[in-house]
Amino acid sequence: MKKVGYGIWILLMLVAMLLVWPGNRIRYTKEVRGYAEEFQYSLELVTMNTVQQEFVPAEDYIQNVVVYFSNFPTENFVGVMHLNLLDAEGSLLAHDYVLAEQMKEGYHSFKVNCKVNAGEKYSFYIYSEGMDEVAPKLVYRTLSVSGPAENGAFYMNGIPFENCSAAGGYDYGIKLRLSQILAYDMFILFAGLLAKGLCINIYRKVKK
Repeated sequence: MKKVGYGIWILLMLVAMLLVWPGNRIRYTKEVRGYAEEFQYSLELVTMNTVQQEFVPAEDYIQNVVVYFSNFPTENFVGVMHLNLLDAEGSLLAHDYVLAEQMKEGYHSFKVNCKVNAGEKYSFYIYSEGMDEVAPKLVYRTLSVSGPAENGAFYMNGIPFENCSAAGGYDYGIKLRLSQILAYDMFILFAGLLAKGLCINIYRKVKK
């Protein structure tokens, strides 16, 4: 019985270590945002309006696409705001949505958690559902002034708007460095030894 318990203990620690590396399930976040500027513009994203932003990611994993919204009155909106992450061919890579009543003025993070190829072209496409008359406004700014550097062509309702960029940015998931991987492995080993000791003490007390 002890051998089975030790085997399970070792297996659990190995799985935890493998999730850290090479599984890369634990990453640290690198935030990239555009710069604020005095002049900014907005498009009310009622159901008939859409926005598409092309971009070239600087890293190989995107956790969140971050977009700035304004125009929030006292009463809550009703409807759903969607974001699709697309590759260069327009194929869907990830999708997230938020209920309009849960949105607040400012930055909103759409969770995509998607592996990408740094340096290749992608885009995100934003549209609403059930907001026929009033909706939050997506804020956009001058690309050459505000960035972020990843962003490229910007489209509203399929029409390109030169030198414009959706206000916001990206949260990248960065792989751990060797020192960080070793630190996590040491923590897992320490936690495993501690759990093993506690289990042995509990077993001895129960046996008595």
